Amino acid sequence: MFQAGSFPENVESMGLHRKWGFREVGKPEALGRLSGRWHDLLLLGRRSRVVGVD
Repeated sequence: MFQAGSFPENVESMGLHRKWGFREVGKPEALGRLSGRWHDLLLLGRRSRVVGVD
């Protein structure tokens, strides 16, 4: 499984990840700090089309 994380308000990053088949797998609250403010983080995942295929 491929994994990534992004702030939900980063629309460009979220769009790019979704384009490549990533989906939301978790949402830790107030995990990342940016510009003095705490933000939630979206954890994204995508299964490999090669590894783990029977």
